[in-house]
Amino acid sequence: MADFSINLFQPVFYQTVYKNYQSEFSVAYAFYNIVPSFTGAILGGLLTDKYGQKSLLSKSRIALASSLLSAPFAIIAMLTFKNFWLSIFLICVQTMIQEAWFAPVFTML
Repeated sequence: MADFSINLFQPVFYQTVYKNYQSEFSVAYAFYNIVPSFTGAILGGLLTDKYGQKSLLSKSRIALASSLLSAPFAIIAMLTFKNFWLSIFLICVQTMIQEAWFAPVFTML
């Protein structure tokens, strides 16, 4: 749910803070919603396959860790007002780490 909220907030944030980077943000937004998301989901799947059978809680721990580890990157990216590209890079890292929750959660279902 937080992911959807962030994705609704980010375009408004970047259009307000970085007014000179409108077209660059459009391309970057499409990029980081495809490439890092896919990569993170695959990495989450690999982690789930590797550690999923070792403990009953390992899948939920992977999902929890991906959410908790991605939060600082999102916070720092939103507080980086002077460098657009650094902010986008941090959002890409945050998205890749965050999307690792998909595979463990779906295998628990």
